[in-house]
Amino acid sequence: MTFIDSLSSRARRIYQSKWGFPAFLLLAGFLTMLYPLTQLGYYWDDWEVVYLTRLANPAILEGYFFFDRPLAWPYPIFASLLGAQPFAWHLLTLLLRWAGTLCFYQALLVLWPGRRSALQWVSLLVLVAPAFLQQSISTAFSRHFTAYLLCGLSFYFTALAVRTRHKKLFWMLAWLTGAAQIFTIEYFAGLELARPVFIWMLLEPAPFSQKLKRTAQFWLPFLAVFLVFGWWRVAYYPSLLSTQQFASRARFVTGLMKNPLQTIMGLLVSIWLDSWYLVSQSWLSLITDSEKIDLLASSVWFALGLGAVLGLLAVFFNRADDDQPDGFGKQAFWLGLAGLLAGGVPVWMIGRRASAAGNFDSRFAIGMLLGAVLLMVSLVWTLVLPRWRGWVLAFMLALGIFSQVYVVNTYRREWSNELDYFWQLSWRVPNLKPDTAVLGGYVPSPMLPDYDASFSLALLYSGQNTGTRLPYWYFTWDGMGDVKLKDGAQADVNFRNLKYAGFIGKSVMIFHQPPPGCLRVADSFYSGDPILGAQNNFLPYSNLNQIETESSHVPDPAIFGNEPPHGWCYYYQKADLSRQLGQWGKVLQLYKQAAALGYSPSQGGEYLPLLEAYAQNGQWQPAYQLTKKIAGTTQELKPNLCAKWQGYTALPGLDAGLAASLRSELACP
Repeated sequence: MTFIDSLSSRARRIYQSKWGFPAFLLLAGFLTMLYPLTQLGYYWDDWEVVYLTRLANPAILEGYFFFDRPLAWPYPIFASLLGAQPFAWHLLTLLLRWAGTLCFYQALLVLWPGRRSALQWVSLLVLVAPAFLQQSISTAFSRHFTAYLLCGLSFYFTALAVRTRHKKLFWMLAWLTGAAQIFTIEYFAGLELARPVFIWMLLEPAPFSQKLKRTAQFWLPFLAVFLVFGWWRVAYYPSLLSTQQFASRARFVTGLMKNPLQTIMGLLVSIWLDSWYLVSQSWLSLITDSEKIDLLASSVWFALGLGAVLGLLAVFFNRADDDQPDGFGKQAFWLGLAGLLAGGVPVWMIGRRASAAGNFDSRFAIGMLLGAVLLMVSLVWTLVLPRWRGWVLAFMLALGIFSQVYVVNTYRREWSNELDYFWQLSWRVPNLKPDTAVLGGYVPSPMLPDYDASFSLALLYSGQNTGTRLPYWYFTWDGMGDVKLKDGAQADVNFRNLKYAGFIGKSVMIFHQPPPGCLRVADSFYSGDPILGAQNNFLPYSNLNQIETESSHVPDPAIFGNEPPHGWCYYYQKADLSRQLGQWGKVLQLYKQAAALGYSPSQGGEYLPLLEAYAQNGQWQPAYQLTKKIAGTTQELKPNLCAKWQGYTALPGLDAGLAASLRSELACP
């Protein structure tokens, strides 16, 4: 035996050992979804969880989630253990997903002990299935994958209860974990309807009536929990709410009463679209999207390379099981189909689809993933020759890994953009007075909508527990609603059990743009700057007196990381803050320091604080030259420059001829 053969044989033995496959599964998940672990942060509803757990008030947290999913017990427990470090939440949520997948693997292994290789393929594919691409929203989804782990444990204990001697103990454990998962969050509640199929397959061969009776006896306690949950979730719980704006209504039930034929047809369409999407389309959707995939991007080649390497390793380790007369292909098909259909029940009952194109519709797939993958693998096992099965499944695995890696990289970039936003804001606004309305026009990031931006601002600035009163609210065009843009207009928001109460006169306008441009805390000083676009409408209501300029407050490094290196935007923010304070010598000093380091603005508007400092200091020749430079860089700023030079006529020492010449060059009215 050659050295390579010996090494290969040893590697396979390690892989097939007790912890070999679990370690490989964890490694695959880590490399796929946590490869930029220290560069991932908080997104979407992560912010509300971090904010609520930092309040350390269980009543407020419970009241917040009472509007749609009341039993949010995992969040405060995890927060007390992990704190607010994003990397800890990302690691936790992956471990929960990995452990839940292993539990389902062990449960299925009890059913098919001779199909270890096939079930390892199932587990790998479930972990990276591209129908769910929101793993990076780790803090919010930690609750979902807690329920996933409990559900996996419940099915594993069920398998042990049927196949081992300690039936009472394992039935009790299966029932307890099953009840815990179903009341934690409803995403996996539908899988309870697949449990009798699983129990049926676990039971020894017997006459049909006898086997049916035993299955019913075993499942009855679980069915009771499911029915109690259904009554509580659909009938009793919504009756406790003053508004059902956030409560998931059983639209299928109400639709069935009003228009049964149309509702049933709609359900069948949803079942077909989701089934096709989960089993087939989702695996190819990203890689076939030519508009998203840039073959010149290094991230694309990294994703393709990692998918290929892990796919080849899986083929190397997972030698196909021998064809045995155990009915695996047929049984896996029916169990997979049952899991897919049962897993979709909570989704279809509220009129939603996993295959829809909304921002969060991907989350509806997680309850159906196991059934869909088991169904897909059963089809491969039935239709593909044994020597090609591993290669087909490796190709699917590579596609899933590619999709996950590619999307995780998007989350990585967005966290970098979010941190850029927060740190620039903290440089320009040392602290923000409570009850300030932040007028942004547009969301700061595609993964930071207005309500989550409000939570992030509270975490950035508020060092005290404000209870149910939010200290800030981020208003977009749509979020303004009925608020009228005029001084003194009330700007109130009721968000679940939280409230914001402010006035338009107590507002600060923030405009953020991607590099090389800088964040802009703007007022009428920047009127007419083309980069502000429609947000110029907000400028008259931007009250810089809401900024606490002398504060020593610093962003929490546990959440926002350490202060980044100082580039051009740092010097611009500090110069603009000095402009607000009338510290003209400091403005000149900061621009001089930036120039000495090789930094300079990319847009004309970022020169305006320097122009003002020149004028206020009576340095008219540099002001004249800089004005020409600004006009040449951003011609749309000419009206702003004309207005500024008109105002400069009141300043001492202005050369009237110089001013007249410049006004002529700018074509001022």
